[in-house]
Amino acid sequence: IEPLPATSASVGLDLGATTAIVTSHGEKIHLPKVSTKLAGKLKRAQRELARRQKGSANRTKTKLKIARIHAHIADKRRDALHKVTTKLVHENQVIVIEDLAVKAMTATAKGTLTSPGKRVKQKAGLNRALLNNSLAELRTLLEYKAQWYGRELIVIGRFTPSTRMCGNCTQLTGPKGLKDLGIRTWTCSNCNTTHDRDTNAAQNILAAGH
Repeated sequence: IEPLPATSASVGLDLGATTAIVTSHGEKIHLPKVSTKLAGKLKRAQRELARRQKGSANRTKTKLKIARIHAHIADKRRDALHKVTTKLVHENQVIVIEDLAVKAMTATAKGTLTSPGKRVKQKAGLNRALLNNSLAELRTLLEYKAQWYGRELIVIGRFTPSTRMCGNCTQLTGPKGLKDLGIRTWTCSNCNTTHDRDTNAAQNILAAGH
């Protein structure tokens, strides 16, 4: 593998659940979700497994069928990730991302009997979306491809307030927390600039990287 010719282009990436990748140029990249056909096959196979007698040959066959479906889903997702990361590395000299704590981000919100969690169903849906976007694997692919092709991957601190910060006046007036997840555009109360939530975050990530 030969290093690519140098370029002056750079990009910040906001990685998330609603949209897998949003660039600082405003491009929104979605990764393929599990198709209805595959989801149906998986559901039927799991029901079939529940009816099989433990230790039987048919149960072993059904387990293998389920494993094949999961592998098919993983392969489709990995293929999409490879295409996206290769394109980003070919087009940009510098790529900036956040140091996301994926394990903490996808932790359950159920809580305990004495202290039950809040917005449990909403958090469960968010967790599924984050895991579907394979954020940890996306970073791994960017890391080694940047090294291969002579590019630079900059990872900024996870506590950088990229979503809340207004890209125009730098004041922290934007949405925050799980309760504001549905807010996709917002207007800064300090300078009255209207932002697309994800594009603004990606631009702040790029600025922090520089």
